[in-house]
Amino acid sequence: MELSISDSESLEKSIQKWVLVDNQIQVLQEKIKTMREWKKKMSEKVVLKMNEKGIQDRIISIPDGELSIQDKKEYSSLSYGYIEECLQKIIKDKDQIDYIMDVLRENREIKIIKEIKRKNILSNK
Repeated sequence: MELSISDSESLEKSIQKWVLVDNQIQVLQEKIKTMREWKKKMSEKVVLKMNEKGIQDRIISIPDGELSIQDKKEYSSLSYGYIEECLQKIIKDKDQIDYIMDVLRENREIKIIKEIKRKNILSNK
């Protein structure tokens, strides 16, 4: 589906197209969320069954490739709280830590963009 906005198109028509696309994005995002949850549950079941059978190190051939169990590192987010906690481990002077944290917070790049915000009045989303 191709949507284009020409110069001669009315504002009303452009808004209708925007809402159409936004609605489709919401539907797809909900489907993706559901599918990710399902995939996670199925992954847990497959790993459990492979472990029970003692074949967790095997590679399983599928029509378009292979499946294997891999270890994956997941890092927590790099939050200000985490940064401050790490600085406290290496810097004893609280004033220095506060100064560094202030510099980090105040010198982040800020980009201001114009965007359309949608507020659904029919649902609680």
